[in-house]
Amino acid sequence: MNLPFIIAEIGSNWKKSEDPQINFDCAIRQISAASLAGADAVKFQLFKTSDFLSPSSRNRPDAPNFDEYSLPEEWLPKLAEHCAKSEVWFMCTAFSVEGYEKVAPFVDMHKVASPEFHDLNIRKYLAEQEVLPVIYSLGCAESRDLNDLLQKAEVKDRDIFLECISEYPAKASDYNLFEIRNFVSLAKAFRLSLSWGVSDHTKDLQLAIAAREQGATFFEKHVDFFPKEGPPGPDSEVSIGASDFKRYCSVIKAIEPIDYDIKKRECRNLYGRRLIDGGYFRE
Repeated sequence: MNLPFIIAEIGSNWKKSEDPQINFDCAIRQISAASLAGADAVKFQLFKTSDFLSPSSRNRPDAPNFDEYSLPEEWLPKLAEHCAKSEVWFMCTAFSVEGYEKVAPFVDMHKVASPEFHDLNIRKYLAEQEVLPVIYSLGCAESRDLNDLLQKAEVKDRDIFLECISEYPAKASDYNLFEIRNFVSLAKAFRLSLSWGVSDHTKDLQLAIAAREQGATFFEKHVDFFPKEGPPGPDSEVSIGASDFKRYCSVIKAIEPIDYDIKKRECRNLYGRRLIDGGYFRE
């Protein structure tokens, strides 16, 4: 795995028509375009609407139905094969244990969306899988949740954590990089060397640059390389196109993280402790 590692979140942007063949062809083309733009992985989503609804609301006549935006299960082996040919990792977020069992034979890495971070059945199932790395988005997690993970030894060295918020699109200032860096730092006391990054819902490079400079190695970005084909979908508003994503990849991969310990020592030598604490150097 090359770092930094950039995931092109295709999500539901393969759906451009009511014709399944047109949509499948679009999924294939999205993968190819992501690879050419510099992505290291592509990601889709497999779910049932019932995964998101409470038991009491599933049978209501006015209950929403999102099934049309779920990746068709029968596409999994074909898309995985095309990813291998395109030299990108294949990923597909699921929203239930049953869903993860379906995608497991085909994906190169698991991804858990923010709401499912609190699904103990999913966490238990993935923890028992000894082969694939697992990425967790932390949009619904709080500091005490992360501390519990460490105290209960539910974290493994292979796990990756993404700072995430639920705004679509978001501003860079909405993200709290200090908290996730603090969690990764605390994990060292438990002899864990964890990787971290951002699930980037912004429309520019500001967040990604700041995260990379602070040591982030994983980046997830919504993309749609064919936005003019078909009506907008659930992921359209936060997705960027080919030229923007290509620049996103090239900029991130050109940045070397800042060693803050070295910078602190340099500033201490230049200005003294009081002035550092007063703001000459601030993380």
